[in-house]
Amino acid sequence: MSEELKNKDGSLNKSKEKEVKENRNFIREKVINFWNKLNIFNKFATIGISVFILLGLIAFFSNRIVSGIIAIISIILIVVSILIEKQVIKNTKKWISIILLSVSFIIIIPYFSLFKISITDYEKYDWNDVVLANVIEKPKSSYGKILSNSDKYLSLDVRNVSKTQFTDYVKNCKEKGFDIDAEQTENTFLAYNKDGYKLYIYYNESNKKMSISLDAPMELGTLVWPESELAKLVPTPKSTIGKIEKDDITSFVAYVGNISKNDYDEYVTSCSNKGFNVNSSKTNKEYIAKNENSYKILLNHIGNNIMKITICEPEYDISVEVKCVENGIFSKYNVKLYIDDSYKGIITHGETEDYNITLNKGKHKFKFVSVEDDNITGEETIEISKNENVKLKISCTSYGINIEILEGTAAREEQVNNTETNNNTTNSELEAKLEKNFPKEYAKRAVVVAMTNGSAIDVFKSDGFSYDISKFHKYSDVSGFYLEIEENGTWSAIDESTWRVENMKLNLTKENKGSMIKVSADVKYDGKNYIISNGQKINANEKYIDSSDTSKINIEDLNPTENTPYLTVSKNLIEDDRTNTDNSDKLDEATIITSAKSTFEKYGKSKYPYGFKCHWIVNFIACEVRYDGSCYIKVGVTITNQYGTERKTVAEGIVKGSNVENFYVSN
Repeated sequence: MSEELKNKDGSLNKSKEKEVKENRNFIREKVINFWNKLNIFNKFATIGISVFILLGLIAFFSNRIVSGIIAIISIILIVVSILIEKQVIKNTKKWISIILLSVSFIIIIPYFSLFKISITDYEKYDWNDVVLANVIEKPKSSYGKILSNSDKYLSLDVRNVSKTQFTDYVKNCKEKGFDIDAEQTENTFLAYNKDGYKLYIYYNESNKKMSISLDAPMELGTLVWPESELAKLVPTPKSTIGKIEKDDITSFVAYVGNISKNDYDEYVTSCSNKGFNVNSSKTNKEYIAKNENSYKILLNHIGNNIMKITICEPEYDISVEVKCVENGIFSKYNVKLYIDDSYKGIITHGETEDYNITLNKGKHKFKFVSVEDDNITGEETIEISKNENVKLKISCTSYGINIEILEGTAAREEQVNNTETNNNTTNSELEAKLEKNFPKEYAKRAVVVAMTNGSAIDVFKSDGFSYDISKFHKYSDVSGFYLEIEENGTWSAIDESTWRVENMKLNLTKENKGSMIKVSADVKYDGKNYIISNGQKINANEKYIDSSDTSKINIEDLNPTENTPYLTVSKNLIEDDRTNTDNSDKLDEATIITSAKSTFEKYGKSKYPYGFKCHWIVNFIACEVRYDGSCYIKVGVTITNQYGTERKTVAEGIVKGSNVENFYVSN
């Protein structure tokens, strides 16, 4: 009983008790009278607002944002219906208030379905399926997902893990032997065990997820130090355990085992004494330097008594200035610059553009291509042997791009200027002949099918990396993911078996036209297949599809290789026309994934500005579109540092719109 109802001696104060009861009865009567005066409409409205406020609070506290928004919309509808019913909002049709009230109750149904979807994100995994289960401890939580599972590598996301459980799991892993070269922060743990297994654990406290990555030991054998030019630049390691991963004229990569930290420090000193001491940079586990001839060395003590040695041929800092001569009336097109087939940017007609790049010693191809017509090009070979400035002047014509070297070392091998073919056959006659043997409609279908299968996610084998041509989409298949033509582009005949298309635009989905593909390419019919080549594909948001800003577009070259079988389109894939393009119920996962891949790679490039390339075809490990529209991605990547040294590894993260969260790159 409340202390306020007792006297000082502990006895019950009956007068105060009576007063409290009277107050309670008064309030109860007021509430009952208020409720009885309400009509049925207002009673339902009052119940609705109370319930939806409670559901909204539950949703937001449970981080179910979409469900919370639905609850807010229901409350707004009820408030509007009350204002109409009371004629605060003037409306002669009072039945509208009843409809709004009804709709507010109806639309709350998705609230519960979305809430359930969020909960079922925590699916269970089977620990017995884990190939390397005997190497590490079993997590306490059985909720999560196995992302990669082999005797070489394990990637596991464990859900519903508290911070205490994460800390305890790290402690258990240490006790199980993962205590060699251990590195630990508040939310991460990295260590090796005596058998050479590498364990990395990352904990995300916001969503209670623990990510586990386990790498099998590196396979090392007997190390015989080679006699190559690059290998001779550094001292021979004292250990005879290791492997040579790469040894050619451009770079040398070796792994040396049985190297303690003291051995590593001694080797760093030896390399420095041998001349690798120019612009040196040293941390506890990394040493970077050049010698007087600009050869670069990168030494890493990567853990588990393994040292990595990387030597690269000389590279130089080059300042490139390109001046485009302005024309009066004709050929006023902008120009794309490629160096060694790597896209560098666009030179606006009549303007001067500057580029700061790093190039290896040797000859490099500078190629200029018209933005309007890929057939109009110009090339020049520049030999690089030192840090220098290269100044070029280009002139745009209707038949090619002329290049003049104003400053820099030139080794002219050839100058390519495309000219119009003149074989006594007019272009109109050639097009008429080509149309008869190879209709343009078939060429259009071939481009649509090639781009569809190049963007689809359901055309791979069980390994998730290799294409299964038996799964390729046909032009007539509109039951799943497919592309639609937004603009036909400009078509012309190249020869009697080849069409050329410029700027053909395709929509990734029928309803959501936010993302587009623009294609320029040759389409050749060899009597059996339609082959897409000598082209370029641009992926971008619709409003940026014609932009020259490389931060807003994703450019990809189109040439058939063993890794791009979708660019060879068989006849059976396009022979049937489309009869039904109503695909209003299809999911938009393909568009989300395409956009997420572009965002993910751009984010990686912002983190690693000297080089970050995702291997979407040969090493696309995992991809999952979440209920909230975010997309989890895990993919093999090649990272290049400021000295040109490449490192192949795995990157993963969650793409939410234009942002990337939980971005992590394996060591």
